[in-house]
Amino acid sequence: MNIDEADLNSLSKDELIEAYKDLQKSRDKVFVIASHDLRSPFSGLLGLSEMLASGVEDLSTDDVKTYVSTIHETLKNTYQLIENLFEWGRIERRKYNTTIETIPLKLVLEEVLTGLEEVLTGKDIEIDHRYNPEQMIKANSKMFEFILKNLVSNAVKFSVRGSRVIISYVEKGDGCIVSVKDEGVGIEPENLKNLFRIDSKWKTHGTEGEAGIGLGLIASGRYADFFGVEITAESTPGKGSTFSLILPGLPA
Repeated sequence: MNIDEADLNSLSKDELIEAYKDLQKSRDKVFVIASHDLRSPFSGLLGLSEMLASGVEDLSTDDVKTYVSTIHETLKNTYQLIENLFEWGRIERRKYNTTIETIPLKLVLEEVLTGLEEVLTGKDIEIDHRYNPEQMIKANSKMFEFILKNLVSNAVKFSVRGSRVIISYVEKGDGCIVSVKDEGVGIEPENLKNLFRIDSKWKTHGTEGEAGIGLGLIASGRYADFFGVEITAESTPGKGSTFSLILPGLPA
């Protein structure tokens, strides 16, 4: 039972207890994910910083640049995890703006891609835009930007170097679909259904060893649920994946 979707006044005592237990399990799982994903990078950071602190005189300039670059990349990825954890907490406490706005798709995407520019450049990923630059959508701007950032980041993670990520827009009834498609390694069918589940144990690494258990996707799924938005995932192993955000109420 999902306590966020339930009318608490209509629940029996046993149903309330069960809903509370489910909520507690969900929070416990987040703590496990956070501790796991934070322990590894900080262990690496401690090791690298110790080598720099104790032996920098014996290191070449190239060695120092390599260590500093690795530290920077690790800190950037760790910051993204912390940002996702922060957003998860806001979602669980319902501490967010629920306003639905008419917003320009292009501007939101530019904001997302600017934040991911370094990782896109680092893997030589081309972004293929397939939407009208003047296109407007109706959504909660914070929710849309957060989910889109995680979908694009996930696409880059599983893309091979030098490939492309396609961002597209199509109308569907009185709503629309914004999709992020990659040409990467794909996801096995048995794992596809677990991407947005907090109780799943699926974990894999990106095409260049990028770590993470997918908290960003899980938080995105929760965010979407609160706003009645659907996220779908399709994938073919070895060919890539497509994640789609289905938004209702396309503005006239």
